[in-house]
Amino acid sequence: MPHAAVTSCVVVVITAAPTWLQPIIGATWASVIGFGLIADGRHRPSDVVMSVLVVVCLGALLPDPWADSPPPRARS
Repeated sequence: MPHAAVTSCVVVVITAAPTWLQPIIGATWASVIGFGLIADGRHRPSDVVMSVLVVVCLGALLPDPWADSPPPRARS
């Protein structure tokens, strides 16, 4: 259960962050979790690397949800 709470907090922080900072926060969080799992002896490095590759590949297949949205209008 603590993992779900931490993940929820990270999602909120990522959502509130500027667009350019979101991938950096997400990658940092994923790295900390991955290294922690290896350090605790819960997973082997190959398990963590493969899970990251699966997530990245599946994420690359997702459609862009903002592809059809119009660009933001400039304020006058």
